[in-house]
Amino acid sequence: MINKKQNEKEMFILLTSIEILPSETAKVLRLHYDSKLSLKEICMVMNKSISTVRNHHNRGIFLLKKYHRENKAKLIS
Repeated sequence: MINKKQNEKEMFILLTSIEILPSETAKVLRLHYDSKLSLKEICMVMNKSISTVRNHHNRGIFLLKKYHRENKAKLIS
């Protein structure tokens, strides 16, 4: 239960920084996490292949985590 709450908190923090992402990547994350669409459904909405949508999703999560790691380090120092 603690892991689920921690994951939800981390995802909220990450998604509040979504404006740093390229627009297509941000759109995939919003559709997936805010609108609760599956990646397959996002493919249909955006008229993109599943591999493109997966790449946007994975890249977006990576960039958000990197952004927060770097900014957390700046706040600490």
